[in-house]
Amino acid sequence: MPDKAKKKTDKEILKEDELLEEAPVTEHLKTKPIPAIIMLLGGSVSAVYTYIQGRELKDALIIIFVTLLIFLILGEIIKLLLDRIEIVVQSEEKEDGDIEADDDSMDEEDQQQ
Repeated sequence: MPDKAKKKTDKEILKEDELLEEAPVTEHLKTKPIPAIIMLLGGSVSAVYTYIQGRELKDALIIIFVTLLIFLILGEIIKLLLDRIEIVVQSEEKEDGDIEADDDSMDEEDQQQ
């Protein structure tokens, strides 16, 4: 029986590979612990502050919980911004590397002539 599934040509496979290479890779970025660090710092400061003020336990826990949520959101925003900056920098470096490689190949061709 003939196989009805369409087999991909070499050109289609190469195009998919190129698209995968161009896609931003966020798994290698080192910004994963940033929200947790920011949240813990904010929470510890608010815990010390509520202790110094002499708040009751229930009020202190509510204040600390709200503070932790606020700093978690801020940490996530900061992480997203840093990830986007890193992706832009990586793509510019890649483009600059390609341009320099093209310039070097042109120089070699000029030297051979």
